[in-house]
Amino acid sequence: MRQKLILIFLVLSTSIAVAQTDSISEVISSPSAETVMQDSIANSTNTQQFIPQKMMLTQRLLWGKNGLLRNTTANPEDEMYREMKIRNKMITAHKFLGYATLAGLASECITGILLDNGKNVRGLHSGLAGITNVAYFSTAALALFSPPRKRGLEKGWNKTKVHRILSFVHLTGMIATNILGGLSEHNHSMVKYHRIAAITTFSSYMAGTIVFKL
Repeated sequence: MRQKLILIFLVLSTSIAVAQTDSISEVISSPSAETVMQDSIANSTNTQQFIPQKMMLTQRLLWGKNGLLRNTTANPEDEMYREMKIRNKMITAHKFLGYATLAGLASECITGILLDNGKNVRGLHSGLAGITNVAYFSTAALALFSPPRKRGLEKGWNKTKVHRILSFVHLTGMIATNILGGLSEHNHSMVKYHRIAAITTFSSYMAGTIVFKL
């Protein structure tokens, strides 16, 4: 009975999360390139001032002052507009690939429950794990390597910051799930820990997806 309830919860929760597409799209994407550019131009006089002081290391590598993808010879306004167009496209892809990842995580949990009940779905479970891993880390890469915001986040708690905190939780859970999954193939006592890590990963990932609706 407990397994059936968990199965129903996973299916329903995934459906609810995917249904939030329109609402999340209004929040997760950064302001339009035109709006950000106009605001920044009004307060900036040189190329350096278009570059945010705070950004992730992965973003600084590509989009910092001497970043690999920064065009230092271009007009600052044109370069900023180009980067914002790139960011908007990457964040949109991040969002929709995130939904595919969520579905993959739910499918893994479902097939995991079937495995616990003696069903012969190990091949399917392993295949879903591979696909979900590709989707998950591709989704992460789109966020990590996108051009940085030209505006900083508001001070205090907000939905984006909660989303980021949850991302650290499910990233840790994703890595742990993969490691424990490999160990459980040779040590059955690790199965329960693999299950806990998988459920934690799915729950935090789902929460990070629907937090914008709250």
